[in-house]
Amino acid sequence: MSFSVWTNYRLKLQGPCEMDLTRFPFDNVTCSLTFESFNYNTDEVQMSWTPSGVSKMRDKMELADYELVDIKNVRNVEPYPAGYWHELTMMFHFKRRAGWYILQAYLPTYLTICICEFF
Repeated sequence: MSFSVWTNYRLKLQGPCEMDLTRFPFDNVTCSLTFESFNYNTDEVQMSWTPSGVSKMRDKMELADYELVDIKNVRNVEPYPAGYWHELTMMFHFKRRAGWYILQAYLPTYLTICICEFF
């Protein structure tokens, strides 16, 4: 016998983000959230994403310094000593908006240097 259970939770989470600041302010950032059952392995619960993935996201998400470029959903099976567990991971790819940094940091610095050379 096979059953499907669909669940819907509204969550507010903070997750880790990988930042490589060597190309700042022209860098990209990847953040991930992983969901996993701590009580039930794959013999008891099969976890998977819906075919459409995350379907209730805003068309354009606005953040102060970043633009959301892509969302990827991944399903992994992780081995543990007690069996195998499903992991559902969402990866958010952001691109930093460099315009603010250029106008507020780089441009004034270069203008100051140019003006100082004349005096």
